[in-house]
Amino acid sequence: MFTQATRWSGPVGEAIADATWRKAQPLWMGAGAHSAQRFNIIEGANAGQQMTVVRFNTRDDWEKAREKISHERSNLLKELETAGFKNEETMLLDEVIDQQR
Repeated sequence: MFTQATRWSGPVGEAIADATWRKAQPLWMGAGAHSAQRFNIIEGANAGQQMTVVRFNTRDDWEKAREKISHERSNLLKELETAGFKNEETMLLDEVIDQQR
């Protein structure tokens, strides 16, 4: 499983984030994502921020999806930026598979 996890900070009040996620989630799913979720970070140094997690079967599937939705994704990122949201960190994670099992 290949995962893109993005941590966001932004203004209080989530109406813009909610509306943008309602557009982004089906966009990712329609482009081949295995799953797409949004979380509130509730503990630690980043408490109060949000994280979006989009999973794919392979990194190649992720690359194809990003290419497929690049224009729409760019527009959604601009909406968030205009509303005061900031992409604090994006992590690309490749699942470790235990070959000993």
